[in-house]
Amino acid sequence: MTWKKINAGEAVPKGGLNMCYMKVVVPNFPMQGEATFISILKDKVRANVHIDYDYSIIDALAFIKQAKFLGKANVDADNEEAIGKSFEMAENMVIDKRIKDVAKRIFVDEDIVELDQTEIENHLLA
Repeated sequence: MTWKKINAGEAVPKGGLNMCYMKVVVPNFPMQGEATFISILKDKVRANVHIDYDYSIIDALAFIKQAKFLGKANVDADNEEAIGKSFEMAENMVIDKRIKDVAKRIFVDEDIVELDQTEIENHLLA
């Protein structure tokens, strides 16, 4: 018998009788998301921000490493309801967080009177 250390967050390799193997299904089609948060603009002006976006997962392994709970045990990977809920949570934790971080850095110097929504959107998508 040989032993191999498996780091936290890594899947247990599939083997002949390995019951711990976790199947993760990653969608290969564009998905939609939205982020809603409060941001502070120039001169301490608070604004409610609502951003709708489309995204595709290009590198499944990198995405799963950020949303490790997608590979949790005792979940049927073929259950469409479970998949939808899992990816909604992943979207909220991974993608929305990054959008909020970038948007808040941009908004901190923006004057509410001179704010150009198109310019901000182009900057966020660049």
